[in-house]
Amino acid sequence: MVEFYIGTTHVDMARSQITTEFGTSSLEPKVMQVLLILAKNQGQVVDHDSILQTVWPDTVTSANAIQRCIGQLRKVLNDTAQSQNVIATHPKIGYSLIPEVKWHSPSTKKIGDNCNSPTSNHTTFLRNNWLLVFGGLLFCVIMALVALLISAKTNLTVKSLTPLTATDYIELKPSFSPDGQYIAFQRFIGNCENQLWARDIHTSEEYLLTEELGNYGVPRWSPDGERIVFTSSAQCKPKQKTDTLAAEQHTHINTLKACNEIRGISFNLAKASSQPSTLYHHCGSSTHKQPVWLTSSTIAFITQQDQISYIKLLDISTSEVKKLHRVENKIISALDYSLPLSKLAWIEYKKYTPLELNIYNTSTHSIDKIELDEHKSISQISHMRWLFDSPRLLASKNNQLITISQTGAMNTYLQPAAEKILYPAVHPSKNQLVASMGNFDRDIGLAKWYTHQTQTPSNVTIFSRSNVDEFNAKQQPGGALVAFISSRSGSDQVWLYDQEQRKTVQLSSFSNAITPMNIIWNESGTALFTLANKHLYHLALDGKVSAIKTPHPLLDIYQDKGNNRLLVKLLQDTLPNLALLNLNNQQYQPLYLGDSDKAQLTHRNELFILEDKSIYKVTNAVRHKITTLDGIETSGLFAYEGVLYITSSSNSLWRYNPMLAQLTHLTSFGNTFENISDINVADKTVYYSKFVTIEKELMLLNLE
Repeated sequence: MVEFYIGTTHVDMARSQITTEFGTSSLEPKVMQVLLILAKNQGQVVDHDSILQTVWPDTVTSANAIQRCIGQLRKVLNDTAQSQNVIATHPKIGYSLIPEVKWHSPSTKKIGDNCNSPTSNHTTFLRNNWLLVFGGLLFCVIMALVALLISAKTNLTVKSLTPLTATDYIELKPSFSPDGQYIAFQRFIGNCENQLWARDIHTSEEYLLTEELGNYGVPRWSPDGERIVFTSSAQCKPKQKTDTLAAEQHTHINTLKACNEIRGISFNLAKASSQPSTLYHHCGSSTHKQPVWLTSSTIAFITQQDQISYIKLLDISTSEVKKLHRVENKIISALDYSLPLSKLAWIEYKKYTPLELNIYNTSTHSIDKIELDEHKSISQISHMRWLFDSPRLLASKNNQLITISQTGAMNTYLQPAAEKILYPAVHPSKNQLVASMGNFDRDIGLAKWYTHQTQTPSNVTIFSRSNVDEFNAKQQPGGALVAFISSRSGSDQVWLYDQEQRKTVQLSSFSNAITPMNIIWNESGTALFTLANKHLYHLALDGKVSAIKTPHPLLDIYQDKGNNRLLVKLLQDTLPNLALLNLNNQQYQPLYLGDSDKAQLTHRNELFILEDKSIYKVTNAVRHKITTLDGIETSGLFAYEGVLYITSSSNSLWRYNPMLAQLTHLTSFGNTFENISDINVADKTVYYSKFVTIEKELMLLNLE
């Protein structure tokens, strides 16, 4: 066990704890390892590569991970980047620990070492204190059994699945009643209209709870099982949406009123007959979400108002509201309360920054903040539950269950089912979960357009058909292959479709920890660049994968400009930057500081970006709006021989010549598909994703 002191600060590596005059803090093991390597080299500069090789061996990561660890250490050690009294930064080199380090070896002295007659004294102690000894042994046995039971109960391997519903509707966000007999859940009737239902898992009898159609949030039971609380917004209202240019087509989308009220119903009354909901708290200028019961009369909930997020407490007996927590420029999500632990947990996040777990102790009124490792965490956690009576929390991603400890450690449990697991909820007493399971089904196809606008698009062909999600189709330059991302093998992988042989094969075999988000072909069409978990990979056509080291984490990849140069969006000090990245030397040329959605460089090296649904030209790192394109709500941007091809939100295709400032409407695809991911101008072909259906049913997950 390694222990040492930095001045008066005690560091316990075995417990991952640092104790200062302000108290004891638990940190993630990686953070502690960074401190350990600095302590072992006290007074010396430890370079970035040495830290990365020691703390993250065989893992592709960047110096940005070290910066996050240093930031957490400085916070606990009462140090800052400005003062640098404990940890010194050596720009572009590394870090050093300034104070003296004193190493401590735990005493190995045995009981009785200072006694004149150890055996005699020990025998006398046992004879005179047999009750105390027996009690101590009994306590150890009990604690061992409790630890064993907790370990068994938190084993998240699914041994069997039991379907609970089998309807044509989408059923989401289930919750167990406190006695475990009932499940309350949403059942969607349309795009956003739903009703709340309850189901007796023993008799399979169902009860319609809400009298009126609405848009209800996740239902949560009061501790006594008498009431159910939820959010409620206005019903779906169709709103006509169209670009102002005459050639654009009209389409209807469903929009929701942003105001979410907090409402509730009596479960006993609703079992007999569906009930109108009771208003617990209006929304006014703010919106509320994820109410959860602390007691049978107190509800905690999240409120969002402008750029400020709150955790508030509502007493439904008096309608009194109190502010528990406030944070600016961050979003709060995934609120849940553990009655046995008396702890309220939630997630705070800001775009492009690591997630932060917050634990509020209702007994001590203290809040612990734990930063999650972004390389292990998912980009956003919107739903989270306490895992049985253990001090861990439960979330999900695709077909994985994820546990989060109160030190920020995250573990994943891959399930054999190919369906995605959504909104898992924990049975109050049995080793069971209930979740919404199923797939979001999108297929990939191609369509051609004609030169004459009077002719409608034809040859609309679905070439990749499955019952899972498939997206981001990209055609091979000068070839017959189309690459796309699909989850048909159980996790997101890169697949290839050969248009000549009409054959589809899986190309990549990434582990479940690597989720491809985007792909682009290299200029020659001989390989693909794949973006996954902010890392870049080179994927050859024989399936061989090579990790590519980059100076900063990548947020997106847009274009191969030849000579091993990529147009990318990278993350530097939590700020997104558009840059031209040279893979030969890992150097990059900054082009634009901003959060662009799409970007393209023409063969004249003119940079155009899509941001806030508008097209801009970037000159000297400053964006300039193209007024000729005003009125087009842009969704896609493609460059070909100095000309821009633009898709709109209503699937119209436009051509814009920057030299002439000339805009031409080419065709309208209407509601045939949702998203155009690539364009072959020479063949007048677009590649797209087409929504088919969403299948979501409730499943009971029986754990081992």
